[in-house]
Amino acid sequence: MEEIEQLENTTKFYNELQALHFELVNWYQHNEIYHYLGFLFHQSDKTPDFYKILNYWKEDCNTRSDFSNYLLEQIKVVLFGEEEIEAVFKSDLNWYSDERLVPTLLFLDIIEALKENRNRLHVDAFLKKENDIEHIYPQNPRTEKDKKGYITYLVELNKEILKDVRLKNSKINDLDENILNDLIEQYSEKVSTDSIGNLVLLYYSLNRSIQNKSYAYKRKRILDYYNEGNYIQPHTLKVFSRYFQDSNSDYNDGKFWTQIDISENEKHIKSTLAEFFNKIKIKK
Repeated sequence: MEEIEQLENTTKFYNELQALHFELVNWYQHNEIYHYLGFLFHQSDKTPDFYKILNYWKEDCNTRSDFSNYLLEQIKVVLFGEEEIEAVFKSDLNWYSDERLVPTLLFLDIIEALKENRNRLHVDAFLKKENDIEHIYPQNPRTEKDKKGYITYLVELNKEILKDVRLKNSKINDLDENILNDLIEQYSEKVSTDSIGNLVLLYYSLNRSIQNKSYAYKRKRILDYYNEGNYIQPHTLKVFSRYFQDSNSDYNDGKFWTQIDISENEKHIKSTLAEFFNKIKIKK
């Protein structure tokens, strides 16, 4: 009798294990569920209860779409709590010091990966340990050549600079470095360096190789790195490809990164997230 009970328990355990295996395979094969669970289970301080999620799947879902919507609700809570997205994107928010930055940038990668004909993110892409936070806007130009190029660019944005007495009687190429520094300090715009519109994720090794370089150098290095067959985070690639620019815009500069770019990028990030999370309301 004892041997029969032991056999029944073993069979029951095996059947439950097999059922769990089929559930996990089902999740893995569904693109949205794969990415949403990958995101949730890699939030170290907010990791969800696996058995609560499994129970919801078994008891409360009619379709995989229902389950996907449930997971998206959990992600919204992780990213923004009870706040509305409009409230989170305040102009004075220091995203660089905010714990929501990396998860938000990661979720923007997921949104890209879920688009038609896009590759799903590899499991390593959900891990924070390999990622650095990169400030796109570089420190002031370091070489004399870059400084002269930057002054030329500033003149294109603001013709009033040409009235400066230091430029009236001299060509930019004839200015000494002290004057170049003074002009850059005086006429450079105030930049929101810690805006999410100025921040992206990059692999540690690549980021360390381009720090403090000019924007033009960073952009070329990143696009070349990608074209050589290496992985660049999808959202990061979009930003350096300047996805947010209207092709009809008068402003279409690829050499410098300015407050115009930062503001436009942040605006598009906000609208992308708002539109994506509206799916929750639509599915209900």
